[in-house]
Amino acid sequence: MDAGTKALAVNGPAPDLLVGVPPGSSYKFAGDEHGAIMFAASAASPALGSRVLIGATHCDPTVNLHSGYHVASGNRPLARWPIVGRYRSTLP
Repeated sequence: MDAGTKALAVNGPAPDLLVGVPPGSSYKFAGDEHGAIMFAASAASPALGSRVLIGATHCDPTVNLHSGYHVASGNRPLARWPIVGRYRSTLP
């Protein structure tokens, strides 16, 4: 999975909102670029190429890495908020 410590900050709890995986699944950091979703032994994993929504628990250290936030309430998508300050450094 392409969501490791560079995409999800580690100075908070691991993400616990996972949509698109069996109930009882959990996320585990697996390096800078990757993470792992742990399934119960009896659960079927999603098909290869399936999309999984991961709710970030802390985002300010990684916000510059993304073009926008996808805002949701539970499983219902609400909006996409663009990161308007991305690529706009005031440094010379």
